[in-house]
Amino acid sequence: MKKIILIFLSAFILPTAVEANWFGKYNSRYDANEACEIWMLKGFKYTYKVRERKGYSNRRVDQPHIVWDRDKNGNKIMSEYSRKSVANHLDDLRAAIEERNSIIEKTRTGYSRSCLEEKETKQFIGRKKSCLKKKEYSVKEWEKLFELKSCEKRKYFKY
Repeated sequence: MKKIILIFLSAFILPTAVEANWFGKYNSRYDANEACEIWMLKGFKYTYKVRERKGYSNRRVDQPHIVWDRDKNGNKIMSEYSRKSVANHLDDLRAAIEERNSIIEKTRTGYSRSCLEEKETKQFIGRKKSCLKKKEYSVKEWEKLFELKSCEKRKYFKY
């Protein structure tokens, strides 16, 4: 009778593939990653708007064409045409810089769930943003969501 009990106890004590999966462990890194990704795909996609700088300008600003004249004393001076050309060049340059620095709204997408590998603890951490809904967020709504600290829930996939 004691031998039968010892055999059953040793079966539960020794780590096996079945026993490891009972306690939330996966046999390999690949299996844990796959399980986390399957869990992640069960979430939903949302869209949000952000404000950012345009950062580039398609406007081409050509160099001004400068023509030199001479005054009555023979000194070299810039012609009236050149002064207008330089003034137009500076106006175009200001407009291009203003366009580049203009703030625009962009629409981005994200997922309610994500996976992150933590190598030190040999696990994938599944993060779920529980305060999100399946909708499009405006800039103000999106900024308010960052103020909430208790929005994230976690699930662990150990390998």
